[in-house]
Amino acid sequence: MQEEIDLNILNELKELMEDEFVVLLDAFIQDGELRVEELKNAIVASDAEEVKKVAHSFKGSSSNLGVTLLSQECFKMETMGRDGQLMQAQEQLERIEAAYLRSVSVLKQLIAESV
Repeated sequence: MQEEIDLNILNELKELMEDEFVVLLDAFIQDGELRVEELKNAIVASDAEEVKKVAHSFKGSSSNLGVTLLSQECFKMETMGRDGQLMQAQEQLERIEAAYLRSVSVLKQLIAESV
């Protein structure tokens, strides 16, 4: 199984950001909820360009935090949007949601350890 979260990146961010680390994780968690909702809406509307845009943004923020599996799943969705191929988008969204929820669990644990 691929590594879902790169704890080395998170530990580096924690050292670098100190007290703001928890704020960063909270922002990612809140933003992720919005991104998942935006992807749902774009898929329902068959808006491939919006799917690409939202998935690209979510991929970047996930990658920056070391949430590697989520970033990889978002890349797949971004590719679907770029190619205008949304036939499998709902299934891919389910994989994104699952990866996001697993990452939130780990991130919330890190938040609890940091306060």
